[in-house]
Amino acid sequence: MEIKLELLLSGVVGALLVWGLQTLTERRRRRYERRLYIFRTLLANSFNIVSLDFVSAFNMILIEYGSNTQVRYWHNEFINQVNLPAAKTKAEVDARNKQFNNILVKLIEELAKSIHIKIEQLDISNKIYWPKGFNEVAEKQRKLTDLLITNQGTLGKLLTADGDKKLIFEVKSNTKKQKQVKNANR
Repeated sequence: MEIKLELLLSGVVGALLVWGLQTLTERRRRRYERRLYIFRTLLANSFNIVSLDFVSAFNMILIEYGSNTQVRYWHNEFINQVNLPAAKTKAEVDARNKQFNNILVKLIEELAKSIHIKIEQLDISNKIYWPKGFNEVAEKQRKLTDLLITNQGTLGKLLTADGDKKLIFEVKSNTKKQKQVKNANR
């Protein structure tokens, strides 16, 4: 009877050990996948920091990397940089953009280190593909948003006018290039 009880006890202990190791391994795998998601998303959207994906992944950093002091440091530097008052001169804008990009690169590098991915800062800053057209679309959206904000009173009156009237919007730009094209077409 003692042998059967010892066998039964060792079987139960063995099963509990296997279950415990499997649970621990599964938790570590899920943690790695969450951190990999954050890293990939920030890297993929590093030129589009206003995207919903970037913002969502960025906000998960504090949850996933609470104990990593280097990641938290660069996360805080990023927040501090974003919260600075607007730059007034082109030189200030350029200096801020450079500093901002350096902070973002360091943050992404620290995220990579934490999940044992070897990637160099130069790879992060220089070897990311971002089509020029994406910047042009983003710039057009920014200009349209600025136009709407600047003229919100006038637009509000137009949009609340009689529903029977047709509203005709014409957006003009005074850039030299467009003037040259208009002159060339005459």
